[in-house]
Order: sequence, then C-alpha cells, then structure tokens
Amino acid sequence: MTNIVSRALVSLPREEGLLLINRNNLRAALLPSEAVANLEDAVAARTPYPPGEFGDAIAEIGFAIPPDSPWYVHIVLRDRPAANFGRVTWEITERCNFRCVHCYLDEKEQRGLPLTQRLQVLDKLERAGCLWLQITGGEALADPLFEETYRAAWERGMVISVLTNGA
Repeated sequence: MTNIVSRALVSLPREEGLLLINRNNLRAALLPSEAVANLEDAVAARTPYPPGEFGDAIAEIGFAIPPDSPWYVHIVLRDRPAANFGRVTWEITERCNFRCVHCYLDEKEQRGLPLTQRLQVLDKLERAGCLWLQITGGEALADPLFEETYRAAWERGMVISVLTNGA
C-alpha cells in the first residue's frame, strides 16, 4: 500500500467542542466550539501558520509540521455529523485464506460490495459521525478492494484499525 502519512490530523466538530486528532499516534485535544470557524477560515486563507490555539493543540497532540509543507495540507476538516456514531466495525468481505472449523464463514461465498457501494457506505458513515473505523472480514487483507477502501476511509478523516489473521 502506498504511504498515506499526509493528512494525519483530523478536526471533527462535536457538541462538546472541536476534536483535533493526530492519526499517527491517536492523541487528541478538545478545543472550544468557536474554534471551528477560526480553523476553517485559516485553512481557506492558507495562512502561513495555524491560528495560535491550533498551533498549541497540534504540538500538544505530538504532530510536528514538516518544514517543507504548509500546515493546512496535513488536516482533514470534517463537517459536523448528523449523528454521533463514534465507532463502527465493518466486515468488508467474506473472503478468507483459512478454512477454520470453528468459523461462521466456512460455507459462505467469498464476496463483498463493489467499490461504488463501498464509497457510498463510507459517505454515510462520515455523515453519521464515524471517527473510528475497524475493518474486518473474513480476512480484510485478502479483499481485492482493500487498498481502495482503506484509502477512501482515510481521505474521509477516519481513524482506521484492521483486524487480520496475519497470514
């Protein structure tokens, strides 16, 4: 999979304030609700430095802005969610490289959604406020659309974990 370290920061407006998350180390900071407009304005204006409160929060959550790139390319600005689904587990495929006697997938067809439907699911999860997405399967890494699915979730500002059998 291609390295997708950029856009490591996610800002997610919540009822209690603006949640700023570093996806590289899972550290987070909560800023006041009024900070949402300040951040959006600074990103839109492509200011040379993040607004003071964000610079402090970015440092607090352990993200060092690389000197060769502007700060705003490292952040995903999420919209205020319609709901508050913080965590979702998604079985993206029934495909598996093992045939364990105890597994419920033993007699299943090895199928999953086509990419267009997966993108629709991810759009709905994003609007519902999904922040933490756990991808599983069968064997998620055996899915032929795994990389595209992972990348699309990352681009939507989700923190992703993958359950795998390791084979």
